[in-house]
Order: sequence, then C-alpha cells, then structure tokens
Amino acid sequence: MNLGPKEGTAVFAETRTGKGERTKLLSVATALELGQRHITSTEMALRRGVSIQLAYNDAVSAGVPLLSPAGFCRRAAEATFFTSNN
Repeated sequence: MNLGPKEGTAVFAETRTGKGERTKLLSVATALELGQRHITSTEMALRRGVSIQLAYNDAVSAGVPLLSPAGFCRRAAEATFFTSNN
C-alpha cells in the first residue's frame, strides 16, 4: 500500500483485535479493501513521475477526498489523474 510509518501506525490504530487491543497485522482481506478504496500520495507520485509532495498537493488542489491516513479516494484520484483524457 506504500504507507509510511506514520500512516501505517494510524491505520493499525483503527484496527482492533478481538480483545479490543491494537493489532500489528492486517488481514489480507482488510488490506485489499483498503487498497481498493485508498490511494497514497506515494502511489500517485510513482505513477505520475512526480514528487510525493507534488502528488499530495495536486490531489488536495483538485479536491480529491482524503479518506483516512491510508490515503485519498482511489476512484476520484483515478478519474482526476489517470484517465485517458488527462
């Protein structure tokens, strides 16, 4: 998912174990679900060939919703930056 330590810590903090404690692992299903809904600045930067900061700033400027520490709305980012019309 290309999450940095800060983002990863925030994502894991929201995922609880059966005992209500913080988990250190995400299930494959949870990771895939997060990846389907979220796109990180890192992934946008790599795909666009720009810096991570520019990718982040461009997404904010374009109004791409930041869903959580795991990243921006993938669907909105794809439509904004990665369609054949762009």
